[in-house]
Amino acid sequence: MRILLLTLFFSSLLTSATITNHNIYKQDDSIDLMLTFDEPYLGKVSKKKEDGSTILMLENIKIEDSITEKIESKIIQQINILPYKNQVFIKVEALNPYTLEASKTIDNHGLRIRVKPKMMKTLETAKFETKKEQDITGSFLKVIAVLAFMISLLYLLKKWITNSTQASSSWLFHKDSSKKQDIKLLQQKALDTKNRVALLEYNGMNYLVILGSNNVVLDKFKSDEDEEFGKFDKLLNQNSQKLDSILDN
Repeated sequence: MRILLLTLFFSSLLTSATITNHNIYKQDDSIDLMLTFDEPYLGKVSKKKEDGSTILMLENIKIEDSITEKIESKIIQQINILPYKNQVFIKVEALNPYTLEASKTIDNHGLRIRVKPKMMKTLETAKFETKKEQDITGSFLKVIAVLAFMISLLYLLKKWITNSTQASSSWLFHKDSSKKQDIKLLQQKALDTKNRVALLEYNGMNYLVILGSNNVVLDKFKSDEDEEFGKFDKLLNQNSQKLDSILDN
């Protein structure tokens, strides 16, 4: 008998809550329906499908009259709050698929019902992220291609400079350090900022050469013939036409 009385007492508590107020809050990505109760609501909230729509069922609760709220929103167009025996149905009318989420307040005096478009936000985000990933991948490949081109260009440039230096070097500039020491600089004179003319002695021979942008041998003779050719200036006069031609080029 005592158990039966306790059961009836708690049952009466469960059915004593009544919806006293409701508010609707519109946001860009959701619609919130806020219900307020006169007492803590301890009942159960469940869902069911009907004609392609999701209906929330609030058990052990009362409301005096049915309520219809028309909403100007892209998400939903209308919310119906309908009493049925000891239950209240929350029905949403919308043109596109949606989801319903219900959560009680900490003191159980309120219930928030949130309506959100189904999958719409997820699809837009996935599309944006895919496009962003494609842009990042494309930019990364472009950077790699530019770096590869620059490395190839530097390699070809280095090879060309090396070949040009080797081609322009004459027999006067050997890699062998012992041969370099056999060359003696007798006299020299600057022609411009990049070139100079010099009289060198190598292996018993005298050479009149241009050193600078290009290494050119103008004349050569035996070392013992130095007096026959005269001084260094005389050699320059004798080869003045060659000097002018080379410098002009």
